[in-house]
Amino acid sequence: MVSSPFLGYNAFERPHRWRLDRILSRKMLRQFAQQNRFLLQKLATSWQALGAKGFAWYGPRGESLYVAGDLMQQMLLQAALSDFGRLVVAFPDDQPRLPVQKMLEAQASILESLLRRERELEQMTAELMRSYDQLVAMYAVSQVSRSRLEPEEVLRSLLEQAVHLTGAQRGCIGLDLEGSGEVQVLAYPEDRPNDGLLAARVLAYVRRTGRVLLGNAPAHYADLGLAAPAPFRRIAVAPIQVTDTVVGFLGLFDKPTDFEAGDQKLLSALADEGGALLERDRLYRELVVRERMQRELEIAAQIQTGLLPKTVPQVSGADIAGASYPATEVGGDFYDFFTLPGGEVGLVLGDVTSKGVPAALFMAVTRALLRAAAPTHASPRAALAWVNADLYDDLSEAGMFVTLFLARYSPEERTLVAVNAGHSPVILYQGGAARLWEADGPPLGVLPELLSEDQTVPLAPGDLLVLLSDGFNEARNPAGEMLGIEPLLETVVHHADESAAEIQEALLRRVAEHAQGTPAGDDRTIVVLKSVQRPA
Repeated sequence: MVSSPFLGYNAFERPHRWRLDRILSRKMLRQFAQQNRFLLQKLATSWQALGAKGFAWYGPRGESLYVAGDLMQQMLLQAALSDFGRLVVAFPDDQPRLPVQKMLEAQASILESLLRRERELEQMTAELMRSYDQLVAMYAVSQVSRSRLEPEEVLRSLLEQAVHLTGAQRGCIGLDLEGSGEVQVLAYPEDRPNDGLLAARVLAYVRRTGRVLLGNAPAHYADLGLAAPAPFRRIAVAPIQVTDTVVGFLGLFDKPTDFEAGDQKLLSALADEGGALLERDRLYRELVVRERMQRELEIAAQIQTGLLPKTVPQVSGADIAGASYPATEVGGDFYDFFTLPGGEVGLVLGDVTSKGVPAALFMAVTRALLRAAAPTHASPRAALAWVNADLYDDLSEAGMFVTLFLARYSPEERTLVAVNAGHSPVILYQGGAARLWEADGPPLGVLPELLSEDQTVPLAPGDLLVLLSDGFNEARNPAGEMLGIEPLLETVVHHADESAAEIQEALLRRVAEHAQGTPAGDDRTIVVLKSVQRPA
C-alpha cells in the first residue's frame, strides 16, 4: 500500500472500477442464489410435480449456483438467463417437450428480470461507494491543501489520489507558472525518461484548447502531435488554471478500461483544487513580499521623517515655518534650514521627480550635499553648482532630476539672495501684491552645468517668501480639476498679515477645500519666510 498524507485516508483501498463489475457479478450471483434459495426450491418442487427428475441453475462460466435432483437424464431442457447463466431441467425421455420448454423460458425471463434489478442495485451501490470515496478524497485534498505543506507536496499527493481513484496506472502534473516554456513535471508513481517531452505537448494542447481531454483511442489524442506509437494506451487530461490562465495540467495514463464521464468530473475537480492551491500560494507569497516592502517603507519613512527639521530657526527679524506631507510612505520632497555665519539663515525646498524609495534616496543624498555645501560656499548659486556637479551622473543614469530653490536671508540687511533651479511654485509677496518667482534655469541633473543665477531681493517688514512643492497647485478635486496658481496667490494676499505658521495652515486648508477628500497625488511641502520688525 502506498502511503498518503491525506489525513490517514486511502480511498484506493477499494477495488478499482475496471474490476468492479466482474467482482460484483460473481459475488452477486452467489449471494442471490443463497438469499433466494427458498424461491429456487419452489421452482424445483414445481418441476418435480410435472415429472422432472432434476432442476439446476448454472452461472455464465458453467459454475453450479443451485442444483436439485438428478440431472443425469437423457432429455435436458435449457433456458438462457442472458449473462446470468442458464436454467436446466431434466426429464425422462417420454415427457412432452414443447409446453414445459415454454414454461421454463417464462420462468427464466422472470428470474432474469429479478437478476437485472439486483445487478442495477449492486451497481448503484458501487457508484455510491465510489462517489463517497471521491467526496472523502476531495475533502481530504481541500484540507491538506490548506495545511503548511509545500505546494509541491500537496500536488504530488493530489496526483496520487487521482491515479488510484480512477484506476489509472500512472499520472503526472505539468506546470509552467511563469510562462517560460520550461515545464516542471511531477510524476506518480515514478518519472519516465520522456515525461518532459510528453508534458510539453500536453500543456501546449490544454493551453490551446482550455478543455478536458479523454483519449481512449489514438484518434482521440491525435491533436497532441505525438510520434506513433504513443507512450500510453489511454489518456485523460484536465487543465490547471490560475486566475483564468492555464499554467499546467493534471494527466492520467493507461487505465485498463476506458476513461468515463465520472473520471472526467473527478479529474476536473482535482485540477481545479490544484489551481486554487497554486493561486493561494501565489497570493500568500505576494502578501509576504508586500508586508516586507511595507515594513521597509515604514522604516524608510521613519528615516526620512528624521531627516526633516524638528524645529524652525529662531532668528531675530524673521518668522519661519515649514512642513512636509508625503503622498506615499516615502517621497521625494524635502525642505531644510541652515544656520549660516553672520546671523544669516539658509532655507531650501526641493522636489525629486518620481516617488517612493528611489526619490527618497536622492532626496537624502541631495540634502546631505546641501548641508555640506551651503556653509562653505560664497553664494547659493556656488553651493548649488557644486551639488549639481556631484549628482549629475547619478541623476542622469536614473532618469531623474531635482527642482530646487536655495536661499540665504540676512535679517540685519533685510535681503534675500536665492537661486532657483527649475522649481515652482515660489511666491514672493511685497508691497501688498503676490507674484511668482520664476526659475531661470533647469533642475539639477538636466545639464552638467548649472544655468541658474543668484537673485537678490529686499524684504521689508511684512514681505513674504513662500516655497511650495507642486503638490499644492496640482492638487485635484473629485472632478479631476487642478487647483492652479491663482488660488494660492489669493490665499497669500488674504493672510499676509498673519504669522508664518498661520499662512502655512491657510494654504494647507485651501488645498484641502479644493481636494474635497481626493487622495493627494503628490507630496505637499511648504516653507514660509516672513520678514518682521527686529526688536529695538
